[in-house]
Amino acid sequence: MKKIIIPSVLILLAFTTLANRYSFDQIPSNLKHRADAVIRTEQMTIEIIDVSKATIKFKRAITLINDNASSYRYASIHYNPFFKIKKIKASVYDEKGKIVEVIGSSDILDMSAVSGVAFYSEHRQKVIFFPKMKYPYTVEYEYEGILTSLINYPEWNFQHDQDISVEKSGIQYIVPKNLKVKFKELNLNAKVDSVSLEDKTILTWQEENIPTLKANEYGIPFSRRSPSLLAAPYEFDFGGYAGSLESWKSFGNWNNKIIEGRDIISPEEAEKERNLVKDIPSEREKIKAIYEYMQGKTRYVAISLGIGGLQPFEA
Repeated sequence: MKKIIIPSVLILLAFTTLANRYSFDQIPSNLKHRADAVIRTEQMTIEIIDVSKATIKFKRAITLINDNASSYRYASIHYNPFFKIKKIKASVYDEKGKIVEVIGSSDILDMSAVSGVAFYSEHRQKVIFFPKMKYPYTVEYEYEGILTSLINYPEWNFQHDQDISVEKSGIQYIVPKNLKVKFKELNLNAKVDSVSLEDKTILTWQEENIPTLKANEYGIPFSRRSPSLLAAPYEFDFGGYAGSLESWKSFGNWNNKIIEGRDIISPEEAEKERNLVKDIPSEREKIKAIYEYMQGKTRYVAISLGIGGLQPFEA
């Protein structure tokens, strides 16, 4: 009989703990002090496959305490041809930590991620609008995606605002042994946890119990006081162009590579422009004529396709 009862009790305890994991009462009092919201957990795992591919897993749960945190009712997940979203999950919990709503895929909007400054862009976003409830309540969402071009890695901010406290926030990099990644730690309390396996290294940064920060109008800005982690690859491949961030010179060589030959105009266009200025004696007037000619056929709009803003169109 005992063999049956004990597992049942353990299952019940586990279920109760899971059901109440976002209870407002479980937040330490020092994290509630002056807080508009409390990040219960925010975690990201980036597994680098090679110089051009990585997988990303992300999860955030944040308890909203008052209207000052209303912006966190909206979650935006950006994607483009180089980042594909595999799945999204989202839920809402009440003050006791009881789940009250699961956000369905039909409630997640798919919309452009750019404003009117761009004529056309492939950058889009999945937007989750969480319902407004009686404070305090918790919103949670998670997603997985695949990156297929890597020129930089996400910057990780363990604390988003001086009026937002944090229970747990962490980021993990899984890096193949044959690749190098550079990191820069800013205002961290905990040391990196590094685990070396046969073919990869697992690097984990985890910060816990971060209280709100007092406003400092004339002092150091919040962005320089809060904990964060910067990361970048040494070798990368973006849009089919391999490059290196080993030095500014190597990065400059990559920039030269992606614009090489794009300033060469066709023979037909060159002949047209020569005829345009052949009877103009003044260099200044020639320049003016070419300028006005280009002005009449050029529109200053952003069209972001592929590697877009990094690589100009061919002349």
